[in-house]
Amino acid sequence: MEQLAFTIAVPGEADLPGVYDKPLAVVLEVLTHYTTIEEVFAHLPDRSVYEHDEFNPPSGC
Repeated sequence: MEQLAFTIAVPGEADLPGVYDKPLAVVLEVLTHYTTIEEVFAHLPDRSVYEHDEFNPPSGC
């Protein structure tokens, strides 16, 4: 069983189910569009653990 090396301690942190072999397109977009660490940090997307997409399908799929 896969397990994080640390305990989830901050509100909003989550251990998403599954192992993902590809980064999210929205993350790649930010990393390729902005040139400084400050710009990247200011524009990194956040996603809810409850969102349903190809990386986090609804239960039963």
